[in-house]
Amino acid sequence: MTVAALVTARLVLGVLLSVPMWLVGGVVVEDLPYVDPYWIQLFATYFLVYGAFRWLLWSAIAALITPKARTIGAFLVGSSSVDRRWRFVGVLASFLCDVPIMFLAGGPIVGKFFC
Repeated sequence: MTVAALVTARLVLGVLLSVPMWLVGGVVVEDLPYVDPYWIQLFATYFLVYGAFRWLLWSAIAALITPKARTIGAFLVGSSSVDRRWRFVGVLASFLCDVPIMFLAGGPIVGKFFC
C-alpha cells in the first residue's frame, strides 16, 4: 500500500470513528457518578473512551500494513509484542497531540471530532 493510500485510509478511519467516539464519550461522561471536582470525571471518560477507540483505529491501520494483524484476535490484541508496542505508541502519540488543546480549553474536551 502506498503512503498516499495509508494517509487517506487514516483520514477516513479517523472520520468514521470520531462520531461514534463523540457519542459514546458523551453518554459515558453523563452516566458516570458525579465526582467533585468534575475534571476527574472528564479525564476518566477521556482516557477510557478515547483510549479504546484509538486502539481500534491503530488496529485498523496495523491490519492495512501487515497481514498478520488481519485475524480477529490479532486485530484486538496485536499479532506480536512489537505490534502491541507500535499500537501503544500510536495511541500515546494521539493523546499527546491533544495536550495543546487541553491547555487551551482547560481540560479534556469529551466529544471532540477528531481522534
